[in-house]
Amino acid sequence: METTRLQYESNQKLFEKRIISDYVLNTSLNAYNSAQATVSQAQAQLNIARTNLGYCTVKSPVTGFIAGNGFNVGDMVSRAKYLCTVSDISKVKANFSITETDLLDLVRVYHLISGKNGMEGPNGSLVSDVLPKVKLKLKDGTIYEHEGRISMISAIVNQNTGTAACEASFENPDGVLRSGLSANVIIPTAVDSVLSVPQTAAVRLQDKMMFYRVKQDGTVEGIICKEVYSSNDGTEYYILEGLNPGDEVVTNGAGKLTNGQKIR
Repeated sequence: METTRLQYESNQKLFEKRIISDYVLNTSLNAYNSAQATVSQAQAQLNIARTNLGYCTVKSPVTGFIAGNGFNVGDMVSRAKYLCTVSDISKVKANFSITETDLLDLVRVYHLISGKNGMEGPNGSLVSDVLPKVKLKLKDGTIYEHEGRISMISAIVNQNTGTAACEASFENPDGVLRSGLSANVIIPTAVDSVLSVPQTAAVRLQDKMMFYRVKQDGTVEGIICKEVYSSNDGTEYYILEGLNPGDEVVTNGAGKLTNGQKIR
């Protein structure tokens, strides 16, 4: 193309001096335009080749871990099929549910209200700003070192399960948490003036707990306690009302007792 350009520019000067004819000038101009078109076409072919070459390198839009794929080396993969799935686990979301009773407790203690996107704090604040940080108890019994925040609580209780859907976010800088893991979310609750009783002493009656208190004559009487909270380690119940300080309760074999039965 450079040669045809120089030839055309030279012919322009010669034409101005009336040394060459219009035909020679137009011929050199056509040759120059044709050379430009050839270069543009070659450039387009180069761009197509670069694009096709880019398909040979697989790049992920996010940093994370690759899930299993259904392809083997040598298989043809089209654009209509996903080669694999990449999970970004720098921050992990835990989906869990809480009972209707637990939801009412949170509403009462933290003054939550129903909003457009679930439960909200007072004056429309985020639940993550109102509720305390939560912990994650892994399947091996250890507590995950990074605390999380509850980012969403549904304002709708599922009629079939009696639970409300929740979501909590946990930072995962070391990659300990992975997609699909199971764990227990621990929501701390501060209560005052409560009694601590081993969980082995409880007899569950639907949504209530009953404890057998030993009377002075050696017989037992069943005491139904409505406000009962479980400890984080799952070994004790915290009772707000129903039992009194100093009461003696049966801690083993309570499920086999009947009201008024003499045990000593």
